[in-house]
Amino acid sequence: MLTLIYYQFRYTKKQWLGTIPVFLISSILVGTCLTIANNISANPILFQDVGTPLPIFVGPIIFGGLTLLFLISSSIQLLLNYFKEDYQTWNKLGTNRNQLAFLVAGQITIISFLVSIVGSFISIFVARYYYSLVQHLAGKAQLPSIPIVFDFKAFCLTILLISILAFCGSFIHTRKILNQVIESQENDNLKRRKLSRVAKLGGTTILFFLWGWLAYEFFYPPTSLSGDDLIFKLDDNILVILILHIIMIHFLSPELPEFIVKLLFRKTHSYSSTLAKWQVLENRSYLKSLSSSVMMGIVLISGFLMYSAVSYGDLANQSQQANETNAVLLLFVAGPILVILANIITITILSSFAEKRVVQQWNVLGISKSQRYFVRLSEAGIYSLLIVIISSIFNSIYYVLSLQLAKAISVKVTSSANAYLYTLLISILMFLFLVITKVSIDSNVDRNTKEV
Repeated sequence: MLTLIYYQFRYTKKQWLGTIPVFLISSILVGTCLTIANNISANPILFQDVGTPLPIFVGPIIFGGLTLLFLISSSIQLLLNYFKEDYQTWNKLGTNRNQLAFLVAGQITIISFLVSIVGSFISIFVARYYYSLVQHLAGKAQLPSIPIVFDFKAFCLTILLISILAFCGSFIHTRKILNQVIESQENDNLKRRKLSRVAKLGGTTILFFLWGWLAYEFFYPPTSLSGDDLIFKLDDNILVILILHIIMIHFLSPELPEFIVKLLFRKTHSYSSTLAKWQVLENRSYLKSLSSSVMMGIVLISGFLMYSAVSYGDLANQSQQANETNAVLLLFVAGPILVILANIITITILSSFAEKRVVQQWNVLGISKSQRYFVRLSEAGIYSLLIVIISSIFNSIYYVLSLQLAKAISVKVTSSANAYLYTLLISILMFLFLVITKVSIDSNVDRNTKEV
């Protein structure tokens, strides 16, 4: 089996190399945190008076690992769609789902292992710069100067952690997806689709019920709680709601984005918007992969900033503590943005192989280069609009709940920038990125066609 994994990887390595960005950024993020954490642990005397800052640097490792598990699913979906015919053939020849899942997971593990080695080396230099930056924000009184040196334990642990997450995440997601992809009997497929829809509907119902129960307490707090007990209760609730929002986005994709596209673009009056609309709806895997990952990132970042604005609102006039807060925000905000951008690059690269076929069909149909350009603009605009609408809905809800929390702890929150600023910023960046990458794919197809 290991030999088969190796030869299959060599045969399809061009496609698997598209996952490099997300694994590289994840390994740099994890390696940076582990290197700093281990160097802090090696100098405990320096932190006796100020307390250990380890939670600040260990926390993002947990967050980064969970984020990577979410993101792997989108890459797996796109790759399986590309190799669907091959895996269907193997299944007919007697290969079971566990073997196919192990085959895919093995190839993902190979690329993640190789990339994480590079990322671990890079993280050594990033760790030195990052610790200095956080130290500048928090102050040397809270973060004393320490030598950030190469740590072999952190180096090996980063590689091991990224590889394990890649294998486990890819095996689980592949096993799940293959249940739908390689079934040959139509009745079984129908049964599985119905069961999947029922399970998804049930899970979504439970999520909304739990969300409603937690949100209800912000407006009608339990009479048994008051004072600090009530504040702690609401504080816990709003963090749980943030997690529920992220899970909801995952559960509602791609159905919710598809519904919005059909609703807003029910009647289109130009060839570009019409073609872009059906291109978005046709490529459900890409729609789910792109929109869900970006929206989860936006909601997480915006939600964390809104929560921090309330929780640390009473520290606004205390410069030292405010700087400490900024240092923490930098750690939790910069990381997610980088991972999100890396994932956008990854899924765009992976989807480019299927996009080439679409462009070739457009050329056969006589669609000109200028027409394709407007189609790509419309397509990128649809994706960006979806992200703005859905992210703004979740952020608006979270902003209202944050105001209720602020009211409970007597903190005044006047700005709503955190609820919408990152939504608009990331949407604009994604629009530009999609236009550039898709136009580049079109140009590459044209060059290859001329050469042939």
